[in-house]
Amino acid sequence: MKFYVQHATAAVCNSNDTAGQRISCGRFCRDVEADNATVVESFVSESWTDIGGYVAVDDVREEIVLSIRGSSNYWNWVADFDIPFASCSSLVEGCKVHRGFASAWSELSGPATRAIQAARSAQPNYSLVFAGHSLGGAVASLAAAYFRQNETSVDDYTYGSPRVGNHVFANYATKQSKAFGSQYRVTHNVDIVPRLPLLVLGFRHISPEYWLKGGWPSQNDYPISSIRVCDGIANTRCNEGTWGTSSLEDAGIAHLHYFQPVSCGSSAVPVNVPDEL
Repeated sequence: MKFYVQHATAAVCNSNDTAGQRISCGRFCRDVEADNATVVESFVSESWTDIGGYVAVDDVREEIVLSIRGSSNYWNWVADFDIPFASCSSLVEGCKVHRGFASAWSELSGPATRAIQAARSAQPNYSLVFAGHSLGGAVASLAAAYFRQNETSVDDYTYGSPRVGNHVFANYATKQSKAFGSQYRVTHNVDIVPRLPLLVLGFRHISPEYWLKGGWPSQNDYPISSIRVCDGIANTRCNEGTWGTSSLEDAGIAHLHYFQPVSCGSSAVPVNVPDEL
């Protein structure tokens, strides 16, 4: 889990890289840099969602990685809180997902899929890994669902992801991950973002959850004993159970720390929590 947050972090500062360029983000992705992970294609949307990311190849780990960046600016958060559902019935009947996340993946899916196909043609035996933080994690999970639908194995690592869809989507994606790859949905301490959109609005999480519990909001190191695994698409025993236990400031700080600061150089992904929450 600790390794792929470096890819999730790197997406913030490598979304404009050219093909063949090595992933670089200083001290925040040293292991990825040490592997000389190389960009196949990067992408930044020019539309309102401003979604971005890259597909890279890691020849040391023999992996193809799709990394989708988190909420880098105000417009990303407009997408995050564009609450109404959109249909995803092409996955399974009754499936609904957050409309903003659906729009973001719709924009990214063409170039991302083409880049993945090109990389897999060159390296057919490499495993496929998706990673993302915050909005990037939500879109990565949606992308994984579509790839797994075609019986493509994907290991999906998300950090501080909000809820993606309704109970139909959450159950479907949970079952998929047991057959076609692994699902690591990581939450940290009192991070508020995984508690959104609210359960009462009909949103549910993919199961299980790996909760980095205890410590302080900016804590980066967690022993195995401090990682609680919670099953269920609406469990309240992990991060969801932290409502009312911290300030919004601490909740925002926790969102920016997943085994390390989720930051590109001196910058950090902003968290603008609506006043009504």
